[in-house]
Amino acid sequence: MGAKHRWIRELLLLCGIASVGSAQTKISGTSQCNKPVTAYVLPAGDRPDHSFGLTKLKCSWSRPMVMAGAQMQQDEITVLSEISGNTSSDRSYVVGTFSNGDKVFVRPVGKAVLAGGKPQSSAGTWAYVGGTGKFTNVRGHGTFKCRSNSDGSSTCDIEGNYHIPKR
Repeated sequence: MGAKHRWIRELLLLCGIASVGSAQTKISGTSQCNKPVTAYVLPAGDRPDHSFGLTKLKCSWSRPMVMAGAQMQQDEITVLSEISGNTSSDRSYVVGTFSNGDKVFVRPVGKAVLAGGKPQSSAGTWAYVGGTGKFTNVRGHGTFKCRSNSDGSSTCDIEGNYHIPKR
């Protein structure tokens, strides 16, 4: 076999190994979020139905996501919202804690439907931006759909995928 053919074969083998090594693992779970711990709303001042909100809430998992052998236990979520009429554009930051004590950091972005200024439902996308311990280099993304309950709590279905690159 010539050097050119050997190089092509080695390149194809390397590409095959790289594609296997970067496989994504599917995940899903259901999170139960308590009524917000903190919630502020400030008018933007340009029109009556335009404001900004800052909310902090905590969630536990009724159907935990499992990643690399650890179960998601709780989330602490900070949400920044721009509210216009009966919709809200939200950017959040999530610190999720696993059963082994490791954490993941997540950036969700989405929209919420409001009625009387209270959330009714929300949906959007999320991406991992880091973590601690075995999740330090975690990468992945997915979607979420949440529905609000009459007591101010909410239930969210989350799905997506993740990958932990070898160090």
